[in-house]
Amino acid sequence: MEWFKLQLMLSRNTYIDPINLPPLPPGKSAIDVAADYLSKLRGAMRAHLQKTLGEVFNREERNIRYFLTVPAIWNDAGKAATRAAAIQAGLLRDENDNRLTLITEPEAAAMFCHKIGLLNLKLHDTVLIVDCGDGTVDLIAYEVEKEVPFTVAECTAGSGDSCDSTMLSRNFSNILHAKIRKMKLPDGSKTAGKVYAKCITDFENRIKANFRNNGQNWAVDVGIEKEYPDAGIEEGFMSFTNEEILQCFEPIVNRILELVRNQIIAIQAQNRQLQGVLVVGEFGASEYPFQQIKLHVPLRFQSKVVRPMDDSVATIAKGAVTAGITRVSPTQLPIIPGTPQVTMQNMGDDSAKLIELEDAEWFGLIVGIDFVSFSLEVRERKKSSDSRIVSWWVADD
Repeated sequence: MEWFKLQLMLSRNTYIDPINLPPLPPGKSAIDVAADYLSKLRGAMRAHLQKTLGEVFNREERNIRYFLTVPAIWNDAGKAATRAAAIQAGLLRDENDNRLTLITEPEAAAMFCHKIGLLNLKLHDTVLIVDCGDGTVDLIAYEVEKEVPFTVAECTAGSGDSCDSTMLSRNFSNILHAKIRKMKLPDGSKTAGKVYAKCITDFENRIKANFRNNGQNWAVDVGIEKEYPDAGIEEGFMSFTNEEILQCFEPIVNRILELVRNQIIAIQAQNRQLQGVLVVGEFGASEYPFQQIKLHVPLRFQSKVVRPMDDSVATIAKGAVTAGITRVSPTQLPIIPGTPQVTMQNMGDDSAKLIELEDAEWFGLIVGIDFVSFSLEVRERKKSSDSRIVSWWVADD
């Protein structure tokens, strides 16, 4: 269900028009829908951890600390609704359970990208976060308050709009429907449904990420033998021109560029030193919007526009875990005797490996959730040494 989490603070939202949101299922509130989703996400997480850690997880599940990300625009009402959904989903026992921390998505992204070295920020440096998500685009600037532990504070008012990856898909859907109508098929045609499904899938998996506005035409294998030249279907392929795809991107990207300009103006008005523009989120992973942002910021900032290269979507969940590492004292994590074995995938390493936590005095779990994925962190301290962190990431789209 698209945009469901935005329903959690719709009544106080400054730029989400309720008319543009899909209706909630009959008999379901916004909290119910968010709780249903978080419950499924929790189920996937539990299944993985039970398989990996066995009885240790069953015994210590009640000690897991959760860091859940929310949009920068979330006010107290939105945060309260998010917490209520987490309780209903079973992440927490009740309203008195303090194992949940909410962190804004841009702050989480900044913390993780600083940790991996993508952002090299010093005290009082400013970074602009452009979170191009699958529900909204949110922008906010942070100033570094402390280097160790890395701590940031908002220095501009958050801004945003409902110009995002979902709207891009809807724009393409409108163009696709217009082309399918030129096939002049009867209502309910299976052929029309097949063509629509094939094209939408290819747009989501290939065209959206790779479009560059370089004049390229795009051919989608629709798997039919009959030709429909008026609809652009020949030899089993439906073709889309560069101009048709550009029509999908242009209104969204233009609005994002306007938001970026306004944030930079606000930063400069405070005489702050902008040292980075970080682009994250599903839409930020697409080539065209990222290159347009880089092209349209002032020349001296162009080299400072960056994005995570591995997974812009998972960056926010990983940032939630990074916040957990920073904020949770080792003494708050459970003591678990024994030498469990866990399969872990370290940051920046695509190969999973089996690690035995020998002579472990304890290890604990921190879970970061951003509504589209979760990340897990295992912390281990040996009796004879200082604490160290062993981590792996699990995405569950």
